[in-house]
Amino acid sequence: MAETDAETASLHRAAISGESVPGDLSSELTMRCTIRGIRHQDGFGVELMERQQLPLSIKRALNARAIMSNSIPTGMDTSEQTPYCFWYPDVPSEDTLRQLLRHNSGKSMAYQVGRACAAGGYASLYKQLDLLPDVSIAEEARDSGASGSKEIYDSIVQQPCRYAVMDDYNRIVRDTPIPMAFLNGNTCTRSTLSRKKVIYNDYITSKHSLEPVLDITEDWNLDVDGVPVSLQPIDQEIFSLYTPLPLDLPNVDKDVLILMAAWSGNIDRYARLRRERMVLGERECVIRGIYHHTFFAKWCHLNLDSTFYKHVHARFVMNNDLSWVTDLTPDDQLPVIIWHPNLAQVTTYLELHRRKPGMEEQVAVALAKGGWFGHFSKLNPTPTANLVDAAFLCRDQRCSDFLWERESEFQDADLDPEYSGAGETYVLSSEFLTRDHSMLYRELSLYDLGVVCPFGTEGKEDCSHIGCISNVLMYVSATPRIQLSQEYKYIDLDTVYRDGPYVSPEDRKRLGCWPDPHRPPSGYRKGRDEPFSAGGRT
Repeated sequence: MAETDAETASLHRAAISGESVPGDLSSELTMRCTIRGIRHQDGFGVELMERQQLPLSIKRALNARAIMSNSIPTGMDTSEQTPYCFWYPDVPSEDTLRQLLRHNSGKSMAYQVGRACAAGGYASLYKQLDLLPDVSIAEEARDSGASGSKEIYDSIVQQPCRYAVMDDYNRIVRDTPIPMAFLNGNTCTRSTLSRKKVIYNDYITSKHSLEPVLDITEDWNLDVDGVPVSLQPIDQEIFSLYTPLPLDLPNVDKDVLILMAAWSGNIDRYARLRRERMVLGERECVIRGIYHHTFFAKWCHLNLDSTFYKHVHARFVMNNDLSWVTDLTPDDQLPVIIWHPNLAQVTTYLELHRRKPGMEEQVAVALAKGGWFGHFSKLNPTPTANLVDAAFLCRDQRCSDFLWERESEFQDADLDPEYSGAGETYVLSSEFLTRDHSMLYRELSLYDLGVVCPFGTEGKEDCSHIGCISNVLMYVSATPRIQLSQEYKYIDLDTVYRDGPYVSPEDRKRLGCWPDPHRPPSGYRKGRDEPFSAGGRT
């Protein structure tokens, strides 16, 4: 987005906070900021109703705010002017909901009122609606702490057949409900809206898409302060990573479950958990799963869009299958990394080059990684930045030396993101570009998984710490045997193990270091004020 100047940013923040109404609503971001202010500040933006050709989303926001303020709006003559959600941030009274039903007795409104009943705990009114047992209403009721909400929840989950009637992804009530539905975390509950805020700042609004996967309030869930989702603890969700999924998913944020199912190539879990649109970091995790798991790659080839084909084809190459290579195979479906996590037979690479001479660079990298210098020199590839960089990292330096002997032919160009680990293969590339860390965290966030980058209060990327999937693997392995005290954000177990004889008995017990060694004859290391190296004191 181009709106990055200080004046526009100030206008957006004022709209989000409900302080002033922007004069120009033509910008998508400005409109979303205004909707947020309308929904959260009673009376804000009511003068907009006098404008001609007011965007329908603004009208819906004003009508939603009126309902939440226990007033029945007059401007809901069509479905386009009727808000999908009118139970967040405030829940209207039961009497207001009854009046709303008298003004609009349609099927959609009945289920929307039922959803508001689940949020507000209005069990008596809910029973009178005589609705199909909808899993979205059940998840909203389970999420609510209102007194009557549990009664609504129980009345739904006890039914032998439940339905998916409300669709939060598309903000509609289905004409044909889906039977035999389970609670699968596809409901944007009130607590989800309170927790998963998009924090406004200049950098994120100019460089990144803000629209969340679930946007039932149509305001992108913007806010001017709060903790970004990527930095919020995911301890509760981690437990579900190593236990079978129940038919009814518990009340967890399933995004981390989606990411790890894709990363590990688990078809059953991923197919069940995935949302209608990919969450942040999901594409990178899917690509990693494709490279490591042939069955998952095949499933993705049959069920995902063609932008994943190049990665599926890479997996097929490493399986020594070239049946997909034809004269009609488009260039954007030709793979780049064809040697990780395993190498194909050398004859596979040579045949691939014969069929697709344009893949000389990819084949040359694979030959260098495999240590096939004879075939590499016979191929005599043109030195490129990608090839020189890859050959330099190989154990057999003959390929690198061979390229530098042709330094005069070197074609200077930027590294391909897939080679450098900066593109969509970032999660995969981190496996061979960086070593695993041995950091044990007291609590984890999505950022610590290395698939999401957070933004600070000034709107700049926080690169002080590089997340890695190994962090969650370490956490799952060590918890609950090792419990870090509140003074530490994380510790480096590599240092703990290296300094084992110097770790105090108290820390040894807490960190699971056994047995407790005697004090070394030479004494403790001089100049060490702490028993072990622990980064990230809070």
